Amino acid sequence: MIITLTTDFGEFYPAEMKGVILSINPHARIIDITHSVREHSIIEASFLLYSAIDWFPENSIHVCVVDPGVGTERKPLMIRCGETYLVGPDNGVLIPSARKKGEFTVYEIKKRFFKRISSTFHGRDIFAPAAGYLSGGTSPEELGEPADEWVDLNILTARREGETLHGMVLYVDRFGNIVTNIPSTMVEDASFVHLKSSKLPLVRFYEAVPPNTPLAIRGSHDFLEISVNRGNARKLFGLKPGDKITVRLEW
Repeated sequence: MIITLTTDFGEFYPAEMKGVILSINPHARIIDITHSVREHSIIEASFLLYSAIDWFPENSIHVCVVDPGVGTERKPLMIRCGETYLVGPDNGVLIPSARKKGEFTVYEIKKRFFKRISSTFHGRDIFAPAAGYLSGGTSPEELGEPADEWVDLNILTARREGETLHGMVLYVDRFGNIVTNIPSTMVEDASFVHLKSSKLPLVRFYEAVPPNTPLAIRGSHDFLEISVNRGNARKLFGLKPGDKITVRLEW
């Protein structure tokens, strides 16, 4: 069974998580989605998992740990979505992906199930073991109990007021492309997008404009993106995940 990992841990800590998983289930296939989530950015992590989840087999386990509240009373969760499982902290990071998969059941992981639990690394001591046992056939009922309440998160909050769209930045990739939560369907018939004092052509591909020219584009995950051809939109516009964004359409 495939287990994916999405964290803000960087290079070192994920290795210990993998060691725990493989100690429980040596046959697990572990795939890193990313360990370069912006530190503590629950919104960014939730978007990356939301974007990646449909490209994996249904019987996969997705561990997503961006956990500013580690060691507090926040619950550790497992979510069953048909044959898919999501594992991570109760801070909303898993919920957009769970909703995307359809009906889901939330379980609180029983911390007492595991022998060693630090107050700073639940990725290794709770979430990795849970994923390892699930991948080996242990039922979620054996690892936890149903939870009736959990922290919600809705990243799909873009709205339209006439020619103006109000949204949020979900992600900025290594090229400086700014991914918003504005669905491509909201801009599909527009020719230009106004952002701050810039008028950006809405194009199909980056090379439609000269180098170092800002543009708007329908991204590969069906959201509006703000980019600069062979440049960096983040540096130009100064936006980061979680920032509000308002654009005006022109035809």
